[in-house]
Amino acid sequence: EKLARLRKSLGTLPPRPAKPKTMVTARIDGEGFQIQNLVYESRPGLVVTANLYVPVPPKDKMPGIAIVHSHHNPKWEGELQDMGMTWARAGCYVLVPDALGHGERRQHPFAAATDFDKEFPVSRQDYNFRYDTSLQLYLVGESLIGWLVHDLMTGVDVLLAQPGIDRQR
Repeated sequence: EKLARLRKSLGTLPPRPAKPKTMVTARIDGEGFQIQNLVYESRPGLVVTANLYVPVPPKDKMPGIAIVHSHHNPKWEGELQDMGMTWARAGCYVLVPDALGHGERRQHPFAAATDFDKEFPVSRQDYNFRYDTSLQLYLVGESLIGWLVHDLMTGVDVLLAQPGIDRQR
């Protein structure tokens, strides 16, 4: 019953493509891993930015992990990078996407206190603007959590498309 209510609260999710459109924009080599900066399309015209941590050298049948950042810390935060590197060195693919309205997917122009004519905490602006996005989605019968879930489901599809991934792990 609870799962049915949760699914209903997400709204109608669009179909996901069999193979999401994905592009690697940069590669950063590390000791025992590589970071691939990538983008993938979760909805037509909606791009998700992410870091994919890849084990080097690759192993057979590697598991995949998706790490979701908190409500105000995008993928470039130190603890997320540490987890990506650690798990990649242990032989896992690790995907760390930016949530809608955060990091490289920021949707507002306020990056510094001087960008706004009133006082506000700059560190909370992504959170505040996510609230506005949520209200706009409700007006058209959708939900922000549904969009976030769909982005993550498509991210799992991106993980499953990686060479050597073990779909059971």
